Amino acid sequence: MRRRELQVAQMSIQSAQLGGKVARAEFRPKIEAGGLLTDFQQSTPRAHTDLALGFIKVEWGVFEGGRRIGALDIADSKTRAAAAEAEALADTIAFQVNESYRQLVVARRGIDRSKPAVEQAREAYRLLRARHAKGATPRRRRVTDSEAALTRAPNRTN
Repeated sequence: MRRRELQVAQMSIQSAQLGGKVARAEFRPKIEAGGLLTDFQQSTPRAHTDLALGFIKVEWGVFEGGRRIGALDIADSKTRAAAAEAEALADTIAFQVNESYRQLVVARRGIDRSKPAVEQAREAYRLLRARHAKGATPRRRRVTDSEAALTRAPNRTN
């Protein structure tokens, strides 16, 4: 089963890594291209011409006072912070799983230890009812004690 908070942490890492890619892309030149086709028509004297225009724009900022390097450092630190947070979350989940497993083992041992007491209480209650069925009239206290022992036996861990 995948835990939602772990998925969120992984998406946070991916987002920070994408921010790093954007920061690295700022070091490269930006290139834009475009074009335009215009249809010129003149009514008198009748004339028609097409005008095609195209352009390529290259933008490359050579010096920006360390802004790009700072942005890259910030993006890298966000990636490291997201990875550290995800690792801490994974450690917490691993601890919770181990703790739950240990509690399961202890509960199983408790069940195993209480089985003889349950069987003994059932047998005592059965004998008491058998005696009552044959006409013996047990004291009310003995019946109450037997019923109480039967009720408490599954919860006793010795």
